[in-house]
Amino acid sequence: MAAARRAVDLDPANMMGYLCLAEAHFFRHDLGAFRAAGERAMALNPLESRALAWMGLMSVHCGEGDHGAALAAQAMELNPNAPGWYRYASFFNLFYKREYQAALEVAQKVHMPSYWYSHLILATAYGHLGRTAEAQKAVHDLLQLYPNFGLAAWSELGKWGPLEQVKQVIAGLRKAGLEIPEAVPDANAGSARAETKKSVAARKRKSGNG
Repeated sequence: MAAARRAVDLDPANMMGYLCLAEAHFFRHDLGAFRAAGERAMALNPLESRALAWMGLMSVHCGEGDHGAALAAQAMELNPNAPGWYRYASFFNLFYKREYQAALEVAQKVHMPSYWYSHLILATAYGHLGRTAEAQKAVHDLLQLYPNFGLAAWSELGKWGPLEQVKQVIAGLRKAGLEIPEAVPDANAGSARAETKKSVAARKRKSGNG
């Protein structure tokens, strides 16, 4: 927050500064300030696809699903080679409406196999649809990248949106076969994240990419 405020103080026309400020407000759950900073960022550079897609995703988690999905769709029109995460806003807009088949079709187009979140959205969608084998495969792929996600699920997902939305995602993951406790103390979630970092670092060393 301090760095983002410093950036916009130094340069009031700094689009990235306002985008970072919006992000900081979002994760502090100050939604009014989030919207104001985000609107300023998009006004400074309406052709910046990343800003549109990121604001779209955060807006969906704020309960502004159609608006957020529209921003992300606009971002994809501006950038034909957009990364797969630009589709996350559309996925969650449909998912939170319980349109699980349509959400799954979006998730299948993400094509980011090295990013654990992409397997998460597949797993929860497959879980809600009762497609057991595919759901279990997605959970397996998720745990390969984030081995202790079951312990960290409440903490990771709780950053993003209201409790009811988090419960909806977790319900799908449980149906997919992922073991998630009813509640996770902060200490356990932190331990899970720390253990995951160790596991990822070990895999990188083994592959020569560390």
